[in-house]
Amino acid sequence: MSLEQAIIDNTAALNRVAALLQAGASTAPVTHAPQMQVVPAAAPQMPAPPTFTAAQPLPPVGPSSAAAFMSPTGAPFTDPQGLMNYTMAAYQEMGATKGAAIQQVLASLGHANMNDVKPEQYAQFYAGVEALKRG
Repeated sequence: MSLEQAIIDNTAALNRVAALLQAGASTAPVTHAPQMQVVPAAAPQMPAPPTFTAAQPLPPVGPSSAAAFMSPTGAPFTDPQGLMNYTMAAYQEMGATKGAAIQQVLASLGHANMNDVKPEQYAQFYAGVEALKRG
C-alpha cells in the first residue's frame, strides 16, 4: 500500500466517523459500570490545640556577644554552607601553612572531605579549628 493510498483510506474513515457522530450514532457499545456502595466518610477530627512555652530572652547585641549567637552545637554555623564559609575564613586567617592542618581536624573526625562532616560533629570540628588558630 502506498502512502497516498493510506492517506486516502484514513481520510475516508475519518469522514465516516464524523458523519456517525453528527448523526448521533455511537460506534462503541454502551456498558454500564457496576453500582458502587457509597460509605459515608467519618467526621474529621480537630487536631489538639498548640501549646506555647514562655519566650526565651534574646541575647544582648554587640561585638562581645558573638558567642551568644552560636548554634546549640557550640559552633557558629548550622549547615554545610556555614561550615564551608567558616572553614574558608579560618584558612585565610591562619594562612596556607597553618591552614593545611584543618585536614588533620577532618581526619580526626574520620572524614577526608568537608561534605562528609555531620551536623552532630560541627562542635568538634569547630573546637579543633579554633585550637589550631590559638596554637
